[in-house]
Amino acid sequence: MNEYQLPRGLKDKENLERGQMSSTQAVINVSDVLNKAGERTTVSLRSIVVRGLNSTFAQLNPGEKIKQNLSYEHGLLRWKNKIVARNIENIYAIAIGSLAEEMMLGLLEAIKESHLFQEGLVTISFAAQQRLKTPKVQVYRANPQFFDGNAIRVSKAAISLLSKASGNDVVFFLLSPGARTMLAKPRDPLTPSHLEEVRFKLSRAGATPLEISNVLSHLDEVKGGQLAKVNPLPIQITLAVGDVADHELEVVGDGPTTPDPSTFEDAVEILQFYGVWEKLDHKIKNLLNRGIKREISETPKPGEKGFGRSSWHLLSNTKIFCETLKEEFFKAGRISSVILTDNFVSDPSSIGRLAATFTRAKGLDRPYALIMAGRIQSRRVVKDSPATDAAIAAMPSMTENGKDVLVFLDTAGKDGHSEYSGIILTPEKVHPLLKNQTLMLRIRGGFATQIFQEQGMNINIKEGLGAYGHLVLVLSGTGS
Repeated sequence: MNEYQLPRGLKDKENLERGQMSSTQAVINVSDVLNKAGERTTVSLRSIVVRGLNSTFAQLNPGEKIKQNLSYEHGLLRWKNKIVARNIENIYAIAIGSLAEEMMLGLLEAIKESHLFQEGLVTISFAAQQRLKTPKVQVYRANPQFFDGNAIRVSKAAISLLSKASGNDVVFFLLSPGARTMLAKPRDPLTPSHLEEVRFKLSRAGATPLEISNVLSHLDEVKGGQLAKVNPLPIQITLAVGDVADHELEVVGDGPTTPDPSTFEDAVEILQFYGVWEKLDHKIKNLLNRGIKREISETPKPGEKGFGRSSWHLLSNTKIFCETLKEEFFKAGRISSVILTDNFVSDPSSIGRLAATFTRAKGLDRPYALIMAGRIQSRRVVKDSPATDAAIAAMPSMTENGKDVLVFLDTAGKDGHSEYSGIILTPEKVHPLLKNQTLMLRIRGGFATQIFQEQGMNINIKEGLGAYGHLVLVLSGTGS
């Protein structure tokens, strides 16, 4: 049997079989997975990719899902036909993340009774075009990738808005990927750069999204349920889109409205486990040590009274995204798909090389599709998506007479909001490129998207919503 080693951060064999996630290194039996081949199709693989993705994103549009599930009629506010509030005086909304504007638009359409809606705030990335025009919603531009001073501005505005609500009001928290760095209020004497230092070093060390949240929640005044505790009087409803397969409510935005079971001791233990503790600025270590001595208050814990009028609802996550995509691929081209993982955490090169190993499998009934989704961690910031780095790493391993097509997608979008970009690699197009040293130098120099587009490899579909991380597909077939 052929066995392949997965990069750190992919599922172990036991958890893979259970459909659960793990950050441990593991070995899986690739032959067993690949033997689940699908029925043959005459539809082009490129068409299947485009149609499947478009349909999947349309189904998981968070604004549409809010409109479908939220309603206000005859004084009753319902979520999925269940009454969540009655006799409401005012409605407020705080939307944070890359999909915040989309979710706010859905909310405003769903409640319709505009006289109830008093005020809201929404974040958008610097590259996004503003669509909200109502004066009742303040728009703040913030960075969905790195901590900076804009996150503090957003936090102060959110605290101010939340403080206006009374016990007869409802406050909606609309959270999506990107909220982590768009919302922050570092504990004194820390700055956004300290939070970024912790986030970056833990990410590079292979910490899970939940572990990173556990640490950041203890360095910040609005994370780990602390934003919700600013004013526990109103009914609080959190609607979230997750970009991980588990612990979404604690991870998206580092859980500003969710009780946090972790402690200062847990935060230090995580930093020490990943070898980050000794490398941190002394201000960070001093603050955490003060927390351990109980000189600083802990984050709100499950069961505290302040969350008695709170509810949390998950709209979608990476796991749902992968399962929906699998169904849509079968509808588009009768291709059977296997979800290899919905939660990898790895660098682009490792993922690229891993994907390429599947293209060398022999004796399989083609076509089939393998789906891998998760987070690609890139050491550099260039014009191209980190997915292009994965594609570059995969190219040398693709055999010249191979039949499999590789698709690398950055579904987080170039602007973190409204588009996703990707590369389709086929053996007949890759190998001429590999023989052209001039083009390869340009590709490695940060011009991958441009070169791939010139070679007819690039897809860039601007209609899809992002936020589901990075996606790798291995599609068997003879062309794109």
